[in-house]
Amino acid sequence: MRLSKYEKNILRNQKRKAALGGKGLFVFRNNTSGELFLPRATKSGITRVAEGDEFQGDDYYMFMVRNNELRLVRQIEPANPPPVINEQVEPTMADKLITEQPPVVTNEGTVEWVEKPIESEKKKLNESQPDQQGQQDILLNENPMDGIEII
Repeated sequence: MRLSKYEKNILRNQKRKAALGGKGLFVFRNNTSGELFLPRATKSGITRVAEGDEFQGDDYYMFMVRNNELRLVRQIEPANPPPVINEQVEPTMADKLITEQPPVVTNEGTVEWVEKPIESEKKKLNESQPDQQGQQDILLNENPMDGIEII
């Protein structure tokens, strides 16, 4: 499929922006014995750097560091910032409501989800239970005939 003149122009401009674009912020020093002409202007508009002078630029100028034309003095802002870690943690199975649990079907049938009591709750339950030494029974309702109708 052939591209039209307009589409070629758009692709060419996108490639140019990608090639000339840079990330981060660094401080560079001229490492040559004379004035250095930069291949593109910095954000502040500098195109010439005198011998031993410093300027701020992005990682586009790193190829000049590899060619020993510039020296990297310090990094102000990293080119690839660390990814932001999302603090939201998916709740565990125990934290979800029982109705939010996914249905599980086995050979015996569907599995019913039951919440297990926490250890501290188990201790409280065990304290209220009668000991083997014969503690009195506790009546749960005032009248033992509550809720019972004789017909």
